[in-house]
Amino acid sequence: MRRNEMVCELIALEFGAGSKSDLLHKRLYAAIRRAIIGGRLPVGAALPGTRVLADELGLGRNTVARAYERLLAEGYTESGAAGRASFVGGAAQALRPSARPARGSAGLSLRARELLDNAGASPI
Repeated sequence: MRRNEMVCELIALEFGAGSKSDLLHKRLYAAIRRAIIGGRLPVGAALPGTRVLADELGLGRNTVARAYERLLAEGYTESGAAGRASFVGGAAQALRPSARPARGSAGLSLRARELLDNAGASPI
């Protein structure tokens, strides 16, 4: 199986798992975002072209383009000139759970950690 086909299949699985009540481009955006944050689409991985992914998922090309545009705008992907492939961007690495510092390990004071631990707690 070619890499592009594997990426299409991964996105299709994520897309099928999304909320059916959202608009299609929002579902697709969320599916790709989940795959990126979950590490299933590594930094530098090429995303399928809009036509290829649209055909694979049975969507309109504009639906895929809107999802890709949002991913680009939010820094999850990078793109070259028009007509070039989109890639998972390096900024996405910082959004992965393993890249985030553990709670309380960011050099916070004891009081700050107590406040964070008790946030939302009510004495009533």
